[in-house]
Amino acid sequence: MGRPGRGPPVPGPGRRGPIADRGETGAGRTEVGRRKEEDLANAADLKGVGKTHVGAAGPVRALDSLSLGIAADALTAVLGPSGCGKTTLLRVLAGLEDPEEGEVTLAGRTVASPASTVAPEDRGVSLVFQDLALWPHMTVRENIGFPLEARGAEPGRVRERVEEAAAATAIAHRLDAFPATLSGGERQRAALARALAPEPRLLLLDEPFGGLDAVLRLRMLEVVAEARARLRIAAVLVTHDQAEALGAADRVVVMREGRVAQEGTAGEVYAEPRSRFVASFVGLASFLPGRSSGGPAATALGPIPFRGRARQDGSVLLAARPEEMALDPAGPVRGTAGRSLFRGDGWIVGVEAGGERLLVRSGAPCERGAEVGVRFLREPLAVEDDGEVP
Repeated sequence: MGRPGRGPPVPGPGRRGPIADRGETGAGRTEVGRRKEEDLANAADLKGVGKTHVGAAGPVRALDSLSLGIAADALTAVLGPSGCGKTTLLRVLAGLEDPEEGEVTLAGRTVASPASTVAPEDRGVSLVFQDLALWPHMTVRENIGFPLEARGAEPGRVRERVEEAAAATAIAHRLDAFPATLSGGERQRAALARALAPEPRLLLLDEPFGGLDAVLRLRMLEVVAEARARLRIAAVLVTHDQAEALGAADRVVVMREGRVAQEGTAGEVYAEPRSRFVASFVGLASFLPGRSSGGPAATALGPIPFRGRARQDGSVLLAARPEEMALDPAGPVRGTAGRSLFRGDGWIVGVEAGGERLLVRSGAPCERGAEVGVRFLREPLAVEDDGEVP
């Protein structure tokens, strides 16, 4: 059977799982073993990585001196607006694009630098593309097994890994079907099984669930989580869906213009955003400019105690999530209710107060134009004012 073109990068044959070949222990361990042992905290590291794309409008800095660690045995979600460099990041990790500067290491091994680069198939990385890239003339079984066959794996080993990967992704009942006969969710599972079959150290997911409805996306995220835990591998998920990232990921990375705007756990990024951009991109937020000389901020709504610090010039930008405020007839902030938006588990009421607009969580809609009171349930957070809301 001829090779159907360049498919997703897959690791070489014979690996027995993501914890294999990590060096010896004890006094006789090798230098490579020591280095890998030291790097177990991260499945991948990018240090000062730069990549420029040249388009019709001229050069675009896709990655701008980006430095980032991808935690081992964790799912890292990468969020950001279109053009921020998310897909380029995945392609650089996979070896489909070479950075012009900086260094990329996988499990402590340098795979890309100005001096050298390691081929995609030798990196121990698998990539699930946005369009899935299943080969239409092959059955699901053949799709899953082909990357292993292409690398020379023994037939018995190929059968074993196909069955294991199909079981891990709940597609075993469709192994003899062709892609055209599969449902959307089944195609996703087949593509995921193909990526998992070679037992990669790192699984890269480039918005593969974007075409699915919300319920099916949730199911596929559960499949990824179960398969990743079963195989003990790291994964990177690029997505536009904030709920998907916050709900599924162990770590969240927010990108902007080729750089990391913020990274941390989902709870940290949501509850403690560093900037207006992050607060706006990850969830809903209200913003209040003010000034402070060490105490509560003087704002258009009156003095407001806050978390964090003002800038050296005394200016401060406060951010508050909808659930950090409540409608209260006796609330100290007085305003006028605007539109009420249903959000599934409650309502978001827009309140105009002191020339500012607040988004307040409520258990019920509010009559438009009604006078309302608002109180803060938690002190708002001082964030960096880094420009327009995305």
